[in-house]
Formats: sequence, C-alpha cells, structure tokens
Amino acid sequence: MKKHLALGAVFLAIVGLFLLNGVGAAREWLQPRAYLPLVENNYDEVPLPAPVVWKGTQLPGPQGYVTSIAAISNGDLLALSLTSEGIQLFRSQDEGASWGVVDDPVLSRETRAYRLYASPTGPSGQAVFAIGFFGLARSGDGGVSWQHVDGNLPVGQLVALAFSPDYESEATVYALSISTEGTGPYLYISRDRGQAWQTQSDVADMRNSGLMPNDLAAFGPGGLVIATSSGIVRTEDGGATWQQVAEPFAESGGTPAIRAITRMPSGELLVLSSGQRIPYKSNDGGLTWHWTAAGMDAACQYQGGLTIAGAPGRLFLAAAGIQGNAPGVFYSPDGDIWRPIPLGLPAGAGISTLGALSQDKLLVASADKGLWKVEALP
Repeated sequence: MKKHLALGAVFLAIVGLFLLNGVGAAREWLQPRAYLPLVENNYDEVPLPAPVVWKGTQLPGPQGYVTSIAAISNGDLLALSLTSEGIQLFRSQDEGASWGVVDDPVLSRETRAYRLYASPTGPSGQAVFAIGFFGLARSGDGGVSWQHVDGNLPVGQLVALAFSPDYESEATVYALSISTEGTGPYLYISRDRGQAWQTQSDVADMRNSGLMPNDLAAFGPGGLVIATSSGIVRTEDGGATWQQVAEPFAESGGTPAIRAITRMPSGELLVLSSGQRIPYKSNDGGLTWHWTAAGMDAACQYQGGLTIAGAPGRLFLAAAGIQGNAPGVFYSPDGDIWRPIPLGLPAGAGISTLGALSQDKLLVASADKGLWKVEALP
C-alpha cells in the first residue's frame, strides 16, 4: 500500500523537492527521462501552425512553482504558486500582462491550496474552488475573497473536483479525497454548487487493489471516471458500484498511471497516460478507449509529468521530456489529431501547468514561475 501511495502522490513529491531544495529540484523532476524510440506518423494531413506570439511575464514576489491556473468568466486570471514564503494566489485583469497578490489566509494556511477549478457559469453566476492538503476553499466573487468549506468534507487532502455535465441546472459538484492507510478514497457530492457536501461513496475497489487516485471527471447522470495509479475506475450509478479498466493502457511493464482526465466539449473523455502512449479517448463514458496520437510523434518520447487544459472547442496538452524540444505543447480541436505549437521558452524551462484563456489564447507556466502567453492560434 505504501508503495502505491508513493507512486500516486506525484504532486507531494514535487512539493517536497521544492521545500527541501528550491525550484531547481522541482524543475529537474520535469526534465527528460530515458527516451523511447521516435514513432513515425503521417504529417501530410496535419499542417504545422503558423508562428505564434509568446509574451513572457513574471509573477511578483519570491521565486516559486506555479501549480494551477484558472480563467474566470469575467476575463480575470488566477494563478496559484508555491513560493519560498508559502502558498500565494495571484490575479490578473489584463490577460496575464500584469499580476497582483490576493492575500487570503484561507488559501495559504487553512486550505494549503494547490489546484484551482472555475465552475461553468450558470444562472447563479460562477464559483471558483481551490483544493488543498486541508480540504476545500470556495469563492463566489471570482477569487477576490475565499471561505473554507467544512461540513462533511475531510480535513485531509482532496485530489480532484469534477462538475456535472448539467452543472448549470443541477448545481452538482463531486470531490475526491486521497487514500490513506486502510481508508478511502472517498467520493463526495454537493448539490448546491459546492456549499454543502455529503459522502457519496467509499471507493473500496481502489483501496483493495492498492490504487491511488490522480484525477476525476463526470460524464453523465451518475457517471464518473477516476484516473488512478494503474488505469482507471468508473461508475455509472453514482459510486454504488465501480469497474476497473486497464485495457488498452496496459504495456509490457504493466498498466501505467493515468495522470489527467477531462471531459471534452463533445462529452467524450480524454485521458493522459504516463506510459509510452500518452493520450487516449473514449466516447462511451470510459468503458472503451482508443489511442489518439496523430501529429504527436515526438510526444511518444515522454517519460515524466504532464498537464491538460481545455477551452470550448479546443484542447491543449503539455508533455515534458521531448528530445530536442523540451517541453512540448500540442493543441487539438477534437482530441484525435494534434498539432505542435512552436515554443519560445528558455532552454531548460519545464512546464508546470497550462491555462486556456480562449480557443486561440493559451497561458503556459514554467517551473520557475515565469508565464508565457501564446496568441493567435490558427
């Protein structure tokens, strides 16, 4: 169990490296591992994008590691960073050109936040959430002020949130807690936009199999998929029963971890594997999957961490450890065909996270807290 706990807590490892050895150690974690053979594919029908404009900016204050970016419906941006002075939240009102500090002890001390989520915008407006090592924080004013959410949520670490596909009408949010020795992970549900919570399910199948949760997505009424340290688990009945899916992710060395999962605008699911083949797509709620890597031959050399961000009609994916062009960013309109974005990042910079501003604007955070904006995507 401890072995799987260590494998599943990737973010905790980065945090530990940062606290002990500074940003350099966290950046080193993102550097290329052993390379796999380059896989040939047909680029003839995937034209390369036109040159894009990169604009570099720095967050104010001490050097740090940007862990999450959220785009708010009013046009503001939020960036969460782990710095030498602790956890800090930054806010931009000009698409990332300049940033100010949001000084709120709820995030930095009560929640110890590391990941942001902006809900879909509904009749009651938009809520912004931050999960952390000590539960959940919620903001109803675009991230200006925050409240720690208590109730039935655990005091310990949350792994991920997911919004119901019909969030605007249902107001349903799901939260997933981390596994600890002998307990969890637990699935929680809120039916009032994240203000009150109830325990929905004890995901005992994961605990009994020694699996650790990495991410969460909802695909329909009662339909949920959890990315784990070895494949995925899914439910169609709100967590009453769970099914483990290892195929087709399994490789010669075993079933790799699934690092990230998202529900696409089409309703299909996309997951990112840490194995030799990175993206997989499902159109049946995660029951079956197919590998989607057209235009991504270089990404097959990936061996480290990755992240994903989505905007309406377009997906963005970052993969560290690409030989001769590390790191790499790709975008796709449908999750099937991917196009590389020429990077202008400094040599040795690693990507920590992405934030999609719109279909043609993307914010990229490097491991040393530098931020770059790519504009005018074709």
